[in-house]
Order: sequence, then C-alpha cells, then structure tokens
Amino acid sequence: MGTLSAPFTAYAEAVAITLLGQPTSRGRSEIRWGKKGSLALSISGPRAGRFHDYEQSAGGDLIDLVRRELNVSAHDASRWLADRTGALPSQPMISATNAIGERQGQQRWSGKAEHIWDRARPLGGTLGQRYLESRKCYVPEVTDLRYLGGDDRYPPAVVGRVTDFRTGSPMSLTFIRLEAATGRKHSKGNLRGHLVAGGVVRLLPRVSIAQPLGLAEGIETALSVIAERNVPVWATLGTGNMARLSPDSQYPQINLWADSNLAGRRAAHDFACPWTANGNVVRIMWPPEAFEDWNDVVCGKRRNGSDGHS
Repeated sequence: MGTLSAPFTAYAEAVAITLLGQPTSRGRSEIRWGKKGSLALSISGPRAGRFHDYEQSAGGDLIDLVRRELNVSAHDASRWLADRTGALPSQPMISATNAIGERQGQQRWSGKAEHIWDRARPLGGTLGQRYLESRKCYVPEVTDLRYLGGDDRYPPAVVGRVTDFRTGSPMSLTFIRLEAATGRKHSKGNLRGHLVAGGVVRLLPRVSIAQPLGLAEGIETALSVIAERNVPVWATLGTGNMARLSPDSQYPQINLWADSNLAGRRAAHDFACPWTANGNVVRIMWPPEAFEDWNDVVCGKRRNGSDGHS
C-alpha cells in the first residue's frame, strides 16, 4: 500500500498528530508517542510516512495508520486522507469494486461470533474486572461486555458485543486484549471479517426515551463516565465510526463525551451537524483542557504528566 499513500507522505506528521495527539518525543527523522515511545513515525528518509508500533508488533503506511485509528476500510482511509490534506491519491486508486468487495466480505454476526460470545463470562472476579478497576471504570454485571479467557493463540480479553445502533441486533465482537501476567492492556481489535460500521457497545441500558443517551469513543472512556455520573453511555469504537451513527428520533438528546485531540474534535463536529439538523439535541461534553479524554480525567492523567495509566 506504500504507493497508494505516497501523495500523503508530505503530510505525515500533521496526519499523525490529528490521529494520535501531540508526540511525546521527537528526533531528526522520526517522532514517537507513548510513555516509552513505543509508536514511531518516520518523517524523513526512505521510510518517511511509515509507522511502527513496537508494543503491538504492527506497522505500515499512512493508510494503514488511518485504518487502525479510525476503524475504517482502506478505501475510506484514502478518502479521509484526501479530504484533510487536499492531496490526490496515487493511481490506480483503490477501486470502487475493491471497496465494495471489502464491505461485502464483512458479515453481521455469525456462528463464530455466537460461539465466542457464549464462551465468555461475566466480568466479576476476572482479570477483566481488575483491568477495568485499574482504569477507574464502572464494571457492569449484566451488559454487552464480558470476559474471555486466553488460550494458545490469544491472550485473555474483555470482549464487547457490537450491536446495531438503530435496531440493537448483534453485529460483531470487539476485544481489549490483556497481558495475562500483569493485567495491562496488550492490544485491541475487532472480530475479523465482521461489520462494525454503525454499531456500538451498549454498556448500560437507558431507562426511558426521555433520558439523554451518552456516547463516547472508547469503552474505557464510556465506563469512566458511567462510574462518575451514573448515566447510560455507549461506546462507538472509534472516532471514524461515530459519524456513521445516523440521526434517530428514538434518541432525542445525545450527550457526546468527546476526546479533545484533533481527531476527537473533528469526529464530534461531524457527528453533531446532521443530528442537530435533524432536530436532535446534541451536547458535546469536552474534558478539561489539561486532559485528552474522560478516562484521563478520572485517572488524573494530564497530557504531559505521568500520573494515571499508561
């Protein structure tokens, strides 16, 4: 995919900061994010525009980075880059046929998803509960969030059932994978081959239609708000998916617990515009200036500080 992302290479640093926030360190040829600088992006030389995440042993070009951070297809990642940089993608562009084929290859719920979900169990007394409590999150008893023990192929995980925002029908699974020895986050991802666009993880049920519904980008952020405010909040699984949630009259008021980085601000704007035009009330709840998201607020992790989680 390197040739497809080549026109965007000159914008690599700006694109990465939009997606990841301000870097934690900077060198002549690369910039890094994370307390230990585990995610590196080359900004000059033959590898310019390529990133590598040493914690997750993953990397790629700018299209791969957008796909990973916004949870979108390669086609949509290219369009996102073109919209924000003004650069035109290389030719041949990812064809409409390939993009459609990629979506057609994804399915909603399946026997595999059902089998994994049935194997998972409630969070109480598990490594999943300890992880969420370490992040000062509410730990739900009965919800679309469970714990899945590890095996020879995969580490243990907090697993969320992704359901259609409008209908509530199951679509896919999402995983927060944990280090078995320490309980720290190892990685995150979705069930391969299953559609998540337009889906959410319902972390607390709404009591009535008159009650505002909260939305947040990540599971931990949503659970932090529930812990602090005792209000229903669902996770949208990424800023890219947030704008895919179409206006719906069954949710007359949305409280959007937004991230304050550039990607979060753009996603909040992209979400709010069609909803308010539809007559829905959207309240955007920004974290205080010193914090990037609401989980950071609860954990006391300031942008340039070392307190809280990593």
